[in-house]
Amino acid sequence: MPRRECCVFGCHQFDVLHRFPKPETSLERFLEWKKIVGSKLEDKTNDDIYTNCRICNNHFEERFFYPQSKRLAKTSFPTLNLGFISSNQDESIEIQSVPEVLSESMDIDMVPQILPGCSSQVPNPELVTKTGKISKVKQTKQMEIMIKKIDYLKKKLNVQKDQIKAAQKMSKTKLFKKIVKSLSVPTQTFVNMQLTQYKKKNRGRRFSIKDKLLALAIYKKSPKGYNFLRKIFVIPSKRTLQNVLKQITLKPGLNPVIFEQIKNATEKFNTEQRLCILMFDEMALSPAMNLNIPADQIIGFEDFGKDVNSNQTENIADHVETSSTSRMYRHS
Repeated sequence: MPRRECCVFGCHQFDVLHRFPKPETSLERFLEWKKIVGSKLEDKTNDDIYTNCRICNNHFEERFFYPQSKRLAKTSFPTLNLGFISSNQDESIEIQSVPEVLSESMDIDMVPQILPGCSSQVPNPELVTKTGKISKVKQTKQMEIMIKKIDYLKKKLNVQKDQIKAAQKMSKTKLFKKIVKSLSVPTQTFVNMQLTQYKKKNRGRRFSIKDKLLALAIYKKSPKGYNFLRKIFVIPSKRTLQNVLKQITLKPGLNPVIFEQIKNATEKFNTEQRLCILMFDEMALSPAMNLNIPADQIIGFEDFGKDVNSNQTENIADHVETSSTSRMYRHS
């Protein structure tokens, strides 16, 4: 049985050979290959070409091979060393359907080169310049769905940008400033926080102490609710609030800073409004030992406060006593 060789005119290489695309499943690409090879295959049937004809590696670009393999991709077609097709005529081949997704249409100029071992017996063969045009591929259903989704999101983004610009312009008007001034102090703080921080990136936002205290009050009321609000509004993160709490030093026993805050809050109260209930409660703790690195102190032993003699014992604490106040009357 004779050994197969490359069917390109003038090429007698026995390198790795590749079969033509199957006519039954890839007829369009099969005809393109047949057209590129030229008149040598005109008299043969499609089945005969598919069964007996091969094209060697020398006629395919590297981009048509799978990585670290000699196997051709399904989008491949011969483009190199095709100068042996004809000795007296130039052919212009237009490749119209290549199943490869390209962002735009491009022209490919293929100037063949004579490789060593390819038809050295042909005297002065004329080089043939071929121009192929790769057109856009038909979009699959999945691509169409993704493109529609992208277009929808782009429109939604543009609408939101317009709304933000309109809100920004409105925030600079005298009427808006007048309305904000009529709001309560916490509401003013919240509105100003949204207007000043919404444009900035997460790591570029800077919150004032008023912003942090307002956010901390919301967080203490409902941590889960705070997580939900943080998805909608621009408010400080949990870590920011934890850093605020670290700046407040509270030790076991009586803390003067708490009484100072109560004094400031009740300064304008009358006698009736100052009536309150003092409550004590006890809660169980899981025994544990923690190291307070800044204070160089081990936390976890019984501690009754600095106002009690021998305030800290050698026993590990398993209960905590708390105290709180509740007003009997509210502002009318």
